[in-house]
Amino acid sequence: MSGIAGIYHLDGRPVDEEIDRMVGAMEHRGPDGIHTWREGPVGLGHCLLQTTPEDRYESLPLVDRTGSYVITADARIDNRRALIGTLTPPAPDGRPVTDTEIILEAYKRWGRDCPKKLLGAFSFCVWDAREQYLFCARDHFGVKPLYYCQLHEQLFAVASEVKSLLQIEAVPQTLNEMRIADQLGYFGGDKESTYFKSIRRIPPAHAKTVGKAQSDSIEYWSLDPGRTLNLDSREDYAEAFRELFTTAVSDRMRSQAPIGCMLSGGLDSSSVACAAHQVRDKQADDRIRTISCVFDETPESDEREYISAVLEAHDFAHTSFRGDSINPIYPFLDTLSGALDIPLRGGGNLYVQHKAYDILQSDGARVVLSGFDGDSTVSHGFGRLRELAEAGRWFSFARVVRAYAQNMGRSAYEIARPYLIHFIAGPVVSRIPGYQRLRHATRGILGDGEEDDTFIDQDDLLDSDFADRSGWTERKRSILKEARKNTTGQRDLQHRRLTGGGIVAALEETERTAALVGIEARFPFWDRRLVEFCLAAPPELKLGKGWTRRIHRLGTDGILPEKIRWRRDKGNLGHAFRRQLVDANAGRLSELLSRPLRIRDYVNVDTVRKCCDSALDSGQTTSVEAHHLWNVLTLELWLRRFEEG
Repeated sequence: MSGIAGIYHLDGRPVDEEIDRMVGAMEHRGPDGIHTWREGPVGLGHCLLQTTPEDRYESLPLVDRTGSYVITADARIDNRRALIGTLTPPAPDGRPVTDTEIILEAYKRWGRDCPKKLLGAFSFCVWDAREQYLFCARDHFGVKPLYYCQLHEQLFAVASEVKSLLQIEAVPQTLNEMRIADQLGYFGGDKESTYFKSIRRIPPAHAKTVGKAQSDSIEYWSLDPGRTLNLDSREDYAEAFRELFTTAVSDRMRSQAPIGCMLSGGLDSSSVACAAHQVRDKQADDRIRTISCVFDETPESDEREYISAVLEAHDFAHTSFRGDSINPIYPFLDTLSGALDIPLRGGGNLYVQHKAYDILQSDGARVVLSGFDGDSTVSHGFGRLRELAEAGRWFSFARVVRAYAQNMGRSAYEIARPYLIHFIAGPVVSRIPGYQRLRHATRGILGDGEEDDTFIDQDDLLDSDFADRSGWTERKRSILKEARKNTTGQRDLQHRRLTGGGIVAALEETERTAALVGIEARFPFWDRRLVEFCLAAPPELKLGKGWTRRIHRLGTDGILPEKIRWRRDKGNLGHAFRRQLVDANAGRLSELLSRPLRIRDYVNVDTVRKCCDSALDSGQTTSVEAHHLWNVLTLELWLRRFEEG
């Protein structure tokens, strides 16, 4: 969770205090030192948070001995041992080789192909004085953020945070209304745009080269949806998953401070915590710090039963806090709307995460392992039902549905009905006039939510004139058309989820929230090797024998307590979020309607008013109402702070 910045005046002007202002805007990322380097038209900066044992030897920006290369990086390299053996980078005085030194040696050996050789989470910039260009790269899934602004023949600037780029006077600050539409339309958006027209993101698995004579961007890796695995047995798959998962956890435990683990009691966080306990250095004095959020007033969100199962199995230094006492808006949203340069999207649990990070940091942790979105990596496997139905394999479909229904105590008919309507009745009734309007209005019932779940009742929240003016309506139509065309099976659906803009936005948001309190969040489920394996695994290992995420459950035998490994349900913080949103913020919701909205040109004010009135009258909200209110409040506060400077 360090921070980097760079600027290159393409017109030849020397870099002045701009680079200092850029790193100064990210001082929360540099509790262990902030440094800059500049030479002529180029400047690099670094904000250091020491997390790995090798970080204590980092002094960035790093100038190569020959003066030909300068690098700044925010990186954790997982295959460092193999790279050290190949590259033999210098390590004066017998000290450990730093990750940045490894990256620089990789660049000197392989040039712009070097990101292909790296595993881990990284963003870095290399100034190549010989070639006179700046080379920047970002990791495979975008765990480490990297934003840039490029003004033709004037300047190129890059940084870990948007507000760092906004310190440059030449950077226009015109809002990007399409991104605002994405926010209000519940679409993760593309992987490049930001809330400012002049500022973009280097996409995950991309590298960018900028010089006076050239400027290009390359994708150095992509997730292959066509790759399949054919191991000999179920046991082989389980063992392969176990090895890859424990390796992913182990690689993220390299830390010079105590390790923290989020522990919700769910399958993902519990797997990470238990695996971390197994692979940790048993000679270490410090136990792993786990932290949980519990709820007394919202039992639907409380997971103490499962948290206790983990704590009974392993010796953790555990802390819990009451989620009922946390206001999801104040001071959380007020504070972060001023500190963050992007509006928040993850209202359902982000306020709880922020509190957990803060507690762990005060307990000495700098690294926190998270089970973030293991659902996407492993996959629940429901795309298997769609795949079978679309292929007309109804006997196999019935067998899978029956096993799942029996296991979960649900009606097989209720599970199968949407698919029967969509794939059998749908082709017949599609010829009926007005069917398409009915299909849109009842998309959840008709079972094509996998196509449309990116857009949750957005038509009710977005102002219709704004949606048309911004091009959002047409863009949505195009996206949905492409999604329907390209998602024909389990693997296609999972691939779309893994590579979509929503995942990148969520990773960036989580990383940014942790960074504000001096924490580096690490995500074992977003290890490239593990993701590739899970995507290529057979669909029956994602939904099989009545169990979702079957490969995960099989592969954590001996790691997870049985109570969690075979749990059928899943906790939902949404209940607590919806309750607290109203209980603790009735006055703020009333205030929202009592003053002119900055976002009045973007939202359907009637919809906002109905959501507020309903919440205040009943004391609770539906899921859709809560999402609407959170989105409006988030964007409204952020826009006000932006306009106030």
